[in-house]
Amino acid sequence: MLSSHCKSITGFDVDSKAIGYAESLNHTFNFKNVKFQLYDGTFSNVQTAFNIAISMDVIEHVINPVKYLEEIYKILKTGGVLLLGTPNGMIANKNKCIIKTHSKFHVMEYTPNELSSFFQSAGFRPVEFYANKNMAGGGYDISTTKKFIIRLLRKLGLFEWVSKLLSQDRSKKLRVNQPKNNSIDD
Repeated sequence: MLSSHCKSITGFDVDSKAIGYAESLNHTFNFKNVKFQLYDGTFSNVQTAFNIAISMDVIEHVINPVKYLEEIYKILKTGGVLLLGTPNGMIANKNKCIIKTHSKFHVMEYTPNELSSFFQSAGFRPVEFYANKNMAGGGYDISTTKKFIIRLLRKLGLFEWVSKLLSQDRSKKLRVNQPKNNSIDD
């Protein structure tokens, strides 16, 4: 979706099978500016600086979250932005989960305070947190998640841009319904 609006896009993954699958899709759709690269735990072999890094549902699988964030920080341009999504560790604590995680695949689900400390240690400033009170473990409600993302995009001033992108891609029948207000759920 973003390939026609970005100079270049690079996807990173630790799994060579995931890279192979992504490359096969890339070949099918013939995206000229999208590439994929195996991620070995560092971005030392990355020669490009990025305006935006997106890490969705990754940090909870990482053994050393500060090192992971430091690596992302290194590849961002000055003024670059990291959008990071992860389960809220307060939910695991609230439900008295012994291992502080809802998934056997998660190393840890972090609280906002823990994440804030990690971001500060990695050099990120300022840090803004947004939460969706309706995303409480055990899987995501897609409609609630979609509404939350739309509200967040509006708050960040990016909704119109993303909405325009989605409306230009009618062949995939993607639609965004504008929420009734600008508020982010508590």
